[in-house]
Amino acid sequence: AVPGFAPGDSASQVRNRLGTPSQASTINGYQTDVYSLVPNRVQLGYVYDQDDEMVQSEVTFSAGVDRLVMRTTLLGMLDGRSTREIEQGLEAVRRGEQNRFDFESRDFVGSIERNAYDHVHIYVQN
Repeated sequence: AVPGFAPGDSASQVRNRLGTPSQASTINGYQTDVYSLVPNRVQLGYVYDQDDEMVQSEVTFSAGVDRLVMRTTLLGMLDGRSTREIEQGLEAVRRGEQNRFDFESRDFVGSIERNAYDHVHIYVQN
């Protein structure tokens, strides 16, 4: 399983579950942590504000990752508040029927897109 953390979660919640990030940087006062969970297949990224509260959650999946893994991760990123429309958008991008799907869900906005490497990239922010 690939954990999905939602914006609003704390840096300590993520680090307690995933450990030390593969890469870490600070840009314009925002801490960014990247985890190569499964090298060349699954990469997670989190952006935190000055109070260590997550403002953006990202994941990139290679084409061979199972759709249920993608769906479960997205559900976590949305704090369990997905919709049928969002899940259909994920499936359309995953299958290559659409290159991008933008969405809003209660407190979150985000995008699901196919990047230049044919990977599925999902980001959610509050």
